[in-house]
Amino acid sequence: MLNFFIELNPNSFFFKLSAIFFQYILLIFIATPLMYLAFLTKSDFNSNQVVFIRILFFSIALALPFVMINAFAFANFNNFDLKFYLKSKQKLNVLVPIDRLNDFNEIKLKLCNLKWKVIDEKDNFIIFKKSNYFINDIIKYKINNKNANNYDIEITSKPSLKLLFIDFARNYRNILVVLKTIQKN
Repeated sequence: MLNFFIELNPNSFFFKLSAIFFQYILLIFIATPLMYLAFLTKSDFNSNQVVFIRILFFSIALALPFVMINAFAFANFNNFDLKFYLKSKQKLNVLVPIDRLNDFNEIKLKLCNLKWKVIDEKDNFIIFKKSNYFINDIIKYKINNKNANNYDIEITSKPSLKLLFIDFARNYRNILVVLKTIQKN
């Protein structure tokens, strides 16, 4: 886990550090009005008793664990492309050789065995819903086109609520599961 912060590539380190910082600032901006409402409710809606510094302190304290857990969730992946870093909506296009691709129905069956529910299905795509504790993820597996040797596969995973921007690397893991499922052993 320490290699997350101590890398040989300084551009990667500063990119990750700035991404974490901006996510932290965004979460503080979201938490501050919520903390203000909580303090206002506690003081019987008397705004004279609410101290802004205290609200800001609690917002900063509330945001830090979420941002750090999210960053460490993404740090667990080795050889990780930075375009996926700290994003809740993940999209990957991959070329798979024709002889290495599992059958469409076999892919559907394997993912349904993981308790993924099929929402929509056509000739060239399947959309799944994966239930987490209280948040659902929408995963789309699509075959765009086929050339002589390869299929062009598009895999998209995103939270069902568009406002969520912290997902603790759930959607990246969903993409990895689909990648393992589509290829023959």
